[in-house]
Amino acid sequence: MDRVQGEMASMQTEAAQREGEMVRMQRDLASRDAEVARLAAVVRRLEEQLQGMGITPVTGADPSGLGQPSSSPPRCRHRRKILFFKYFFLFS
Repeated sequence: MDRVQGEMASMQTEAAQREGEMVRMQRDLASRDAEVARLAAVVRRLEEQLQGMGITPVTGADPSGLGQPSSSPPRCRHRRKILFFKYFFLFS
């Protein structure tokens, strides 16, 4: 009988530990959800500011950073040259 009571006490202790872990994880998840919501609001404000300056914002952006531009940006013929020289001098 003592063995059974010992096992029961051990199981109750383990259950209490698991419950504490679950509470901590739920708190962490709620904190992360709040941070995601805050960052999404920041992205929306920045997109509104860009649009106010006449710059096409990214639409459908989500926290992963994925999204498609509303329209393709104008092509810069010299962009490749600029990037080449920028990185050439940066790493040489």
